[in-house]
Amino acid sequence: MRYLHDEMAAKIPTSVLALPVDTQPRHVGRGRLTEQDGTWILSAPPTHNDWAAHNSPPDGDYCNFGSATMVIDLGGRDLSAYNRLTFSAFAVDTGIPAPMLYCGIQNSGRHPIPDAFGRSGTHQASLVTGQWCEVIWEFPELCADRCDAITISMPLNGDFGRGFPDTTVYLRDIALSHINNPEPCRGWECGDTVAYSRAGYAADAPKIAVTQMACDTFSIIDRTSGQIIDLPAKQVEFLTKPYFLLDFSAVNTCGIYALRAGDYTSDDFPIMTREAFDTALAEKLLTFISAERCGCDVPGHHPPCHADIVAEHNGVIKSYCGGWHDAGDLSQQTLQSAETAIALSRAVGHAPSIRDRLQAESRWGMDFVLSMRFGDGYRATSAGITRWTDGIIGTMDDCYARVHNHAFENYLFSAIEAQAALDETDADRRDALMNAAREDFAFAEERYAAYGRELPIFFEHSYSSPRSLYAAAAIVSAVSLYRLTKDNAYLHAVQPHTSVLLASQMRDTAQPISGYFCRDESLSVPVHFTHQSREYLYGEALAALMTLPLDDTVKAKVQNAIDTYANYFKTLYSYASPYGMIPAGVYALSETDDTPDNRDIFSLCHLFADFDDTLSSQKAQIRAGVSIGGGLYVKQFPVWFSFRGNHAILLSQAASIRALARIGNDPELHAIADRQTAFLLGCNPFCQSMVYGLGSRCAEPYFALLGRCEGAVPVGIQTDGDLDEPFWPCGINATYKEVWMTSATALLRSM
Repeated sequence: MRYLHDEMAAKIPTSVLALPVDTQPRHVGRGRLTEQDGTWILSAPPTHNDWAAHNSPPDGDYCNFGSATMVIDLGGRDLSAYNRLTFSAFAVDTGIPAPMLYCGIQNSGRHPIPDAFGRSGTHQASLVTGQWCEVIWEFPELCADRCDAITISMPLNGDFGRGFPDTTVYLRDIALSHINNPEPCRGWECGDTVAYSRAGYAADAPKIAVTQMACDTFSIIDRTSGQIIDLPAKQVEFLTKPYFLLDFSAVNTCGIYALRAGDYTSDDFPIMTREAFDTALAEKLLTFISAERCGCDVPGHHPPCHADIVAEHNGVIKSYCGGWHDAGDLSQQTLQSAETAIALSRAVGHAPSIRDRLQAESRWGMDFVLSMRFGDGYRATSAGITRWTDGIIGTMDDCYARVHNHAFENYLFSAIEAQAALDETDADRRDALMNAAREDFAFAEERYAAYGRELPIFFEHSYSSPRSLYAAAAIVSAVSLYRLTKDNAYLHAVQPHTSVLLASQMRDTAQPISGYFCRDESLSVPVHFTHQSREYLYGEALAALMTLPLDDTVKAKVQNAIDTYANYFKTLYSYASPYGMIPAGVYALSETDDTPDNRDIFSLCHLFADFDDTLSSQKAQIRAGVSIGGGLYVKQFPVWFSFRGNHAILLSQAASIRALARIGNDPELHAIADRQTAFLLGCNPFCQSMVYGLGSRCAEPYFALLGRCEGAVPVGIQTDGDLDEPFWPCGINATYKEVWMTSATALLRSM
């Protein structure tokens, strides 16, 4: 389902093709497929004593137990006339907390499906045990000119060692259909509707809606008093198309309102105090974050889990469970849990009425972070888990967590531990956090002096971190430790990192745009983020430096860097669409030159992609941006390949902007940050709230093994091919639709 069911039910098919077409469905993979009175039954044991796929890693990294699949062969049939697949599914109660199915279309025509990275042509349906569920997949964007098969697959992801004999799903009424009004899925145009924040607005925030309906005026309706406020609309142009901005920022009385433009009237939405708005958002995010807990019982989602994921170092073995799962797939990243924990702690200042809940959840994460330290610079850092394990150490479904000693991660862990200590009210916990922060900073300094920038293990989310980001993390750590301990040693330690950071900022005013950070002091390549983003560290580092007793010369240099960085964001924002999404950044066409440095940087930023194979696509994606001269382009979305999805990127920018806004008391920057939140909550071309369960028209994300949960935030809007415009297919799939702790954390951090 794309939205809540009542909206889907209103769509009327104009033609229907019942399936199977010419042949009986066949079974592939585990288990069996049977038929009874027109209902198909997929059934298989949820766990096995071997991995299903050939060439699966023997350590079980990112493995499950295969799947039971029904294949409907179509023999290359042209199904271009159809754009929706529907069927009903009933999951039998076999103890699986979040039953699901994967649907797939295989096409060998003009545009083969699935694509090279396996991201298109699939759809995941979350089921509810014990009831018939209607599965609806709209796919107007897919090429179906030569369809070879439709598949419906039941993944087998374990049963916590409970020994259930089978997982079973009943399927009926499988049909293709054509509907006249499929959901828009690409481009900037919103047509004859209005895009606005469907969860409402903070009273002191900009309140801007967007439409393409020609209108000179619009109205805001106060549902409490009945008062109607008429306001002027403003016409703007973006990429040669007209849009109308409906700005009602002057309406700042708290209450329930609706917006009317032409014949369109919006759903009701609130205007709230800033604290009430932040609290409503934090409560939803907290619901999702709590559901992602690993290692304990989470009612409605899973029993205690993953005690048999272990980390080993120098003869010491730790159970790698705790904190929060990375996403819907159950993988785990210690650094991500640390960032979530500190974001929760800092959210207390924005939502004091839920202080106890935020602090308790934050402490859950920080306990995990501390427990994963081995005390010598090494720690358990991540594990690829896509299954529920039996909880018994020594059986085949175990998985070993990755362990390493890495300067960037220790700098950032130290910063987070020190910040958590500053927030902590319990003396014993504060001491434990402070001691860990001091030790981890020392480990980071020692490692960095010996090895410089080095790669973590391939799957770590910190993989692409450049030298300038090391400097930013080290600064935040040293400043936090100085605030915590008042030890002047940290004032001295911050100096070389400050020099690196300031020297890595592009300040050449002859450039069309300056002020952005580059990967290092050579200033040869701007910093880009394509999936996981830590751009927030640049703003936090500069703001942190201004709290130190620096001499006047250094303070003036830092202030100049802040002003230059702030002006960069303001200039970048001038290229934003009417919806206010800040562009991803500045790209140089020279980044595609065949040099050893460019090849190295590409390999860091684009996992599972090859420089040579993607060279023409790299150039096309950069040129799809706006040329600003000097070989530079402003891109709305990153250059990217397999890992696509924009929420963490724009929200990390928003957090950096927010840090600059606070240090400079800059209302323009605060407004830019607020518009990123509004974009996620519905002021986007698809008119959807991207926070599930918050506001109306909530897009259902890819929950995977978590099961449906309010407050979930997906990886984010992607692009199609080499275009630089939003693409948001109805298919629920990874990575763009997958629920992700990073997105939720980034939204908290950007408050």
